[in-house]
Amino acid sequence: ESLVLAEAIGDRIETSFEVEGVAMSLAGLGDRVTAVRLQAAVRAEWARHGVNMQIRFWDVLVDRYIVPAHRALGAVATQAATREGREMSFESAVATALSHALRPASPA
Repeated sequence: ESLVLAEAIGDRIETSFEVEGVAMSLAGLGDRVTAVRLQAAVRAEWARHGVNMQIRFWDVLVDRYIVPAHRALGAVATQAATREGREMSFESAVATALSHALRPASPA
């Protein structure tokens, strides 16, 4: 819901955090390629706006979820997913994140 709301009010920075949060969730669920793509898209959006966020608890979460995704994918796959994410429009990244975030949970 927070991603939907952030997008609805047009707050691109908040939306980017929500997209990166979805990326971390996907990394934790094993969808490492999509996670790396989304995170790269977020960081490219930040770079376009001259934003360099350093928030301690968020950086810890990135280290916990995204960094292991890079390691698990290996250098070649990480570079490919990162390149794809950087080339992705921010709107496409948001749409991708929404498609994953709004997907019904699988029954346990």
